[in-house]
Amino acid sequence: MISINCFKINKIDYEKLNSKLVSVILCTFREKPKFELLYESLSHQTIKNFELVIADYLYETRKDFVQKLAEKFNIRTVHLPRNKYGVHAFNVGMEHSSGEYMIHINDANYFHNRFIEKHLLTCVNNYLSVGTRYFCYSMDFPIEKHLTGYIEIPPQDPTTLEFLKQQSHGIDRFLHIHFGEHIIASPQDFRLMGLPDAFFTEDNLVFEGQPGWSYGGNLAGPTELFLKINGFDEEFDKGYGWSDCNLGIRAFNSGYKLFVNPSNWTLEIQDVEHDSVYELLPNYKTQEARDHNWKLYEEACEKNLVQANPNFNLREIRQKFLDEKNK
Repeated sequence: MISINCFKINKIDYEKLNSKLVSVILCTFREKPKFELLYESLSHQTIKNFELVIADYLYETRKDFVQKLAEKFNIRTVHLPRNKYGVHAFNVGMEHSSGEYMIHINDANYFHNRFIEKHLLTCVNNYLSVGTRYFCYSMDFPIEKHLTGYIEIPPQDPTTLEFLKQQSHGIDRFLHIHFGEHIIASPQDFRLMGLPDAFFTEDNLVFEGQPGWSYGGNLAGPTELFLKINGFDEEFDKGYGWSDCNLGIRAFNSGYKLFVNPSNWTLEIQDVEHDSVYELLPNYKTQEARDHNWKLYEEACEKNLVQANPNFNLREIRQKFLDEKNK
């Protein structure tokens, strides 16, 4: 159940919001991530005091390209290698971050220009912040000049339904939005279905959600929160799924609430290149992986777990990085 415990933000102090550095963190092993699209959307943010931290499995093959994008769009970038798949990369990104707040994104995202701002409006009040994520499947979109490799599916084509049925959440869990010939679909039904229209017309309306509804593709919080719970649980590297919800549960157990802003959307590009990454994950979507991850999630719920990863200390590793950086 959603607790309608919400607040409206009437006044925005941009000077205060820009006074603290924000680390925008993503990890990728995709052969062709949408980096230029990502940089272009970040360059239009109302909040300018941020860094982009990229933990990249294919670092050596595109470090020059990323450097050129950082210079072209004038975005402070920390680009670093990662040595394995899975949620380990989220922790690598956090280890090499410098901000007082962190925002976790995916490598095929496009953001509206107040994306960082709207997360900060929640985070500065010491909450774990989540926004809305939409999946985009076709070419007919205003930013199409930046996008390649799309799957073009006209809305009336019966293959549309068949394509969406193949997605992990199932067709019955999608909200479809049509703009001309393209479809944007969101599986985040707990945020979008059955809510009054006011939730979508208010400019900034944030409401309390269940901690298990967090997810890594549009998630933010104070850096202290992520350090306190020692990051994402790397036991989930046996397969994707529930690691972000596990993080939300542990954050809740440590005293933080999850707040959802339905107006803080990202577009996530779901094209042929996106689907191909799953070929690199043989354990993804297997029953063994699901059972393993669900057990970890249940343990966090039932045992009131807070910290993860007993084999390392995220706070100490990050502080060592900051000390070296500031020498």
